[in-house]
Amino acid sequence: MKAKSTLLFDPLFWLASAGGALAVFCGMGTSFGFLMKALGAVALLLAWVLFVRRKCRQTDLSDRQKRRWKVGRSITFTVVAVCFSILVAAESLILSGAKGTALPDARTLIVLGAGIRGDQPSATLRSRLDAAYDYLAEHPDAAAILSGGQGGDERRTEASVMKAYLMRRGVDPARLLTEERARSTQENIRFSREVMEENGLPEPALVVSNSYHLFRAAHLARREGLAVQTLAAPVPYSWLVPPCYLREAGSLILMYLREIF
Repeated sequence: MKAKSTLLFDPLFWLASAGGALAVFCGMGTSFGFLMKALGAVALLLAWVLFVRRKCRQTDLSDRQKRRWKVGRSITFTVVAVCFSILVAAESLILSGAKGTALPDARTLIVLGAGIRGDQPSATLRSRLDAAYDYLAEHPDAAAILSGGQGGDERRTEASVMKAYLMRRGVDPARLLTEERARSTQENIRFSREVMEENGLPEPALVVSNSYHLFRAAHLARREGLAVQTLAAPVPYSWLVPPCYLREAGSLILMYLREIF
């Protein structure tokens, strides 16, 4: 009973419990859910680091036990340092492409899809469409491929919602082509290239997406043999910046791991 009572007053117990709850029960479907899951993982890691530190300072352990916990501490800090270095490297690459191409002059746009809300684009997708609209207004000879399939929780394809949004803003539908199969960034690029070839649209293509997404999109386009420029759309809300950049870092690392292995 005393051990249980002591545990309830232990801040490490509550830190680990809160972190575990966030990591397990928060979903990945929204940026807010991803941010909460990431915070939960950080809380779990912090609880473990503090627990190991406490064990290393405990006076009633044998010399062998102390050595084992010190080895555990060294391994823990090495893993944390390596993971942090990889994250910093990934974010550096993302930031290197976040501004897009200076003075783009492409006549073919590829607007990458994002989530929709019923029959309306999400705030993230709307920012991409607004950036594409401004470019189309300034370049009347340009056409746009709107790329995005239908998610499991979506009633329509992202591409059809994107086209309807730009048409409401006055863009000639003859300048808008839809690609409605893609379910990932790689498929966005691959299937959009097929649309370009079928319709005789010229390279380079101008990939339109949010700033955090451009480096990976351009890399995938080059891997598909497509010459591209990039146009950055802003992240719609400031609170979305941390989860979007963290999630993108995870996607970028996973992309490189798949290329290596």
